[in-house]
Amino acid sequence: MSFTGSTQISDTSSITRDGRPPFDLRKLILECETNSYTVVAAVTRLILAREPNNSADAAAQDIDEWILQNERWLRSSNGSRWSYGLVKIHDFPAIFGNSAEGCSAITVTRPNFAMGYNILDLRRAAQIYLQPSIADFVMNFHRITQGVLEGLEWNNLFVAGGIVLGTLLSPSGAALGSETPAEFTNSDIDLYIHGLGPEAACRKIQEIYDVVQSNLPRDTSILVVRNSQTVTFFSKYPIRRIQIVLKLVDTPKDVLLNFDLDICAVGFDGVEVYMLPRAVRALETGYNVFTMDLIDGHFLGDRRASQQDRIFKYANKGYGIRFLPSYVDALRTYDSAGSSVLDPVAFRVHDLVTISKMSREWVSRLIDRYIRWGHTTRPTVVPGRVSRGTQESSPPEDRPVFTHAMLESRKQINHDFWSPRSCLSAFALLMRHVALWERNVKGHIRLQDDIWAAQVYSAINADGYSYYDNPKYPWDENFTFEGFVAHINAYNTGLVNAMLQDTASGVTPTYRVSFDALAKMGVRMTYASNICDILDPSHNIVVPIFLPRECVRLINQTVRAALSKAGVENPQMPLRVINGGTKDERDGIEDIYKMADANGDRVAVPVAWTLDRISMWQKIDRRIDEIFELLWASYRSLRRSFISHDSCIHFEERLLGIVDGSAGSRGRRDEYSAFVEWVNTTPLADRGNYGAMGEGFSHDTDSDREGSQDGFGSDTDI
Repeated sequence: MSFTGSTQISDTSSITRDGRPPFDLRKLILECETNSYTVVAAVTRLILAREPNNSADAAAQDIDEWILQNERWLRSSNGSRWSYGLVKIHDFPAIFGNSAEGCSAITVTRPNFAMGYNILDLRRAAQIYLQPSIADFVMNFHRITQGVLEGLEWNNLFVAGGIVLGTLLSPSGAALGSETPAEFTNSDIDLYIHGLGPEAACRKIQEIYDVVQSNLPRDTSILVVRNSQTVTFFSKYPIRRIQIVLKLVDTPKDVLLNFDLDICAVGFDGVEVYMLPRAVRALETGYNVFTMDLIDGHFLGDRRASQQDRIFKYANKGYGIRFLPSYVDALRTYDSAGSSVLDPVAFRVHDLVTISKMSREWVSRLIDRYIRWGHTTRPTVVPGRVSRGTQESSPPEDRPVFTHAMLESRKQINHDFWSPRSCLSAFALLMRHVALWERNVKGHIRLQDDIWAAQVYSAINADGYSYYDNPKYPWDENFTFEGFVAHINAYNTGLVNAMLQDTASGVTPTYRVSFDALAKMGVRMTYASNICDILDPSHNIVVPIFLPRECVRLINQTVRAALSKAGVENPQMPLRVINGGTKDERDGIEDIYKMADANGDRVAVPVAWTLDRISMWQKIDRRIDEIFELLWASYRSLRRSFISHDSCIHFEERLLGIVDGSAGSRGRRDEYSAFVEWVNTTPLADRGNYGAMGEGFSHDTDSDREGSQDGFGSDTDI
């Protein structure tokens, strides 16, 4: 048997006579990115069993790099069946080496050490148990989902993410128990629709609704909630929420490939479980492998970026973040080469360990400072009137309560409205939040981990939500429709009030009336008692924005043409200019617009952007997705301040690039150059005169020598 760089092997039974493959065979297998992960993992496992001391590190490093190469091939393998290259449950014995017939679970004992640099792993389990067969998975999936999908026609449907992972990790058995892991108790059932157009997808939602309703106890109602990204079915707690993601994809593989975190890339099509190789590797190691896609990926690109809360959500579930040795080595390589990717204010410290140590020490000093200024068990979220002399005492057993928002000030706001703020914008900034999380896990503090600076200071702060969020309302035994509906109503009202307050100073009196009318039209979330109503025009999402009039015309023209090309009959225009006031007032405004146009000035007009039952779907046409992304950026800019002349020009330039195709696809920076730049980005210093605890408080301490003596700020593990 001969092998080449393109050798494909699909069976491990005849690798060698003694079942122990030679090292050069493993090398040849790894050189072929189209091989089955099952074969690659099985060969690597046999190598480790034969030479645990000499080859373990190299073998582990090789397989991690191979997974990255293999995924690039999976994205480009358009001619293959979509399931080719994905892992199924029946592959587990070969991958993990646990092949006992009739076993109640596949046992995965994780390595004690993973090469590279690892963070957020304090809750990582040393051993996990997996479903031993697809039959066991289906039985437990029905139990965990409480039978709400019983009788569902699974054609064009795929459930993915946390609920599938939770089921996979919940094998039945007397010794193991058959309860869902606590980390997944409240997981939604996330459904994706593939292979359908928007009208057919809406009919599929109706099918899902009918099935769910038929499986609920008699007289149990459903509340249907819709935002710009999802349609969600709520019933009484603890019946699981069903969330339909408003993204049309071609195949289930496309759903998996777009997941940000490795551990989430697992799904179920009603018959079989499918996983990306990186998801299986995450099960084996307890780590999500870092790539720059986590920072600047995109749903229109190969893989979407992550959000800060998801990173920490899965850290709490036991899955950390791992930087592969090649990334660590890249820092040293760029250092010795005198890389020019860094700006003048960068750290220029090419060492993850050193930056992490600096970040942990910074958090220690900040915790100290909060305590000295009187902080106790009430989380400080926004600047308050706390006197420096006021020291509220608390019982010795009470630990101070912190939030992620307390680590940042307004100085950390990203003023580029095209890029929403996140602690993932720099490695050092991320490590500050990691340090706070570590203190909570170790019991030094209590962390209220659902409050972030993005909700307190950023562009989207007035309502506290990103455009993909549902209202943050407790999902527990106290959940009621009445309370949730009141919360949604208050949320939409708060959006209107925040716009009137935050933007009034920048609104020209000439169209004050139009702006008031626009603000009151804003509906970010809507609800109904059935699916027909939620898809009715009366429940459309309406987003208030300001745009140049020429852009409004061009967007409407482009979107309608794209929808028509996609087979949509009588497509509606998404944008409508709002003209309020009397006829004389409107005529006066029109004269001002004409004068501005004659002078070459950019004037942004009040516009209502409507997402109806068709335009709510992503992935109908790439131009529509890119334009709508641009509109969300415009919405964020409105929430910060009145849109400027320069912003109008920037918007027009990007819009024209989308429409005429000159923008092209999102360019991809060199991975390691981007990583070095990200690692060396310095958080902005905060040495203001007024901070979260009052006058004179700042986040950056006056001296690096400040330290804690009370056990809150100090950390002997640094």
